[in-house]
Amino acid sequence: MAPVPEEDRYNRQPKRASDKMTGTAATMSSETGGAQSVGAADGEKTAAGQEVIDIQVEFGGGLETLFSNASKVAMRLTSPHTMRHLVEALSCRVTPPKSLPLFCSPGPHWDIKPGILPLVNDEDWELLEPSGMDASLNHGDNVLFISTLHGG
Repeated sequence: MAPVPEEDRYNRQPKRASDKMTGTAATMSSETGGAQSVGAADGEKTAAGQEVIDIQVEFGGGLETLFSNASKVAMRLTSPHTMRHLVEALSCRVTPPKSLPLFCSPGPHWDIKPGILPLVNDEDWELLEPSGMDASLNHGDNVLFISTLHGG
């Protein structure tokens, strides 16, 4: 994976109007090339009145193979804005579906499998307040899931 220039990695402005995504739950657009951002004003709401945030999700150490070989995806996440909700939203994107246990344990208490290190804005999720699956996500955050079991 080619390094992403720091100024592009956290660019929160859309590059073009077609980069914007819509949806009421969580939507995802995959990318395999350079950095791409999805634009939404902080605090945007769905038709149902739920606040929506845009985040960048990256996979490393072999996890990208579970997500159609996408090393990065831009996601739009509705409330609640927690790691647990993100993992739940990502779970429906695991291919093939029978590989889900390699990434997480399904709900109602969604949890990341041991050996996967999640970082939020390059910080270990266990250092956040609240931490772990209850860690809060904010508009523009970058979440990296890296497998420590496969060269991570």
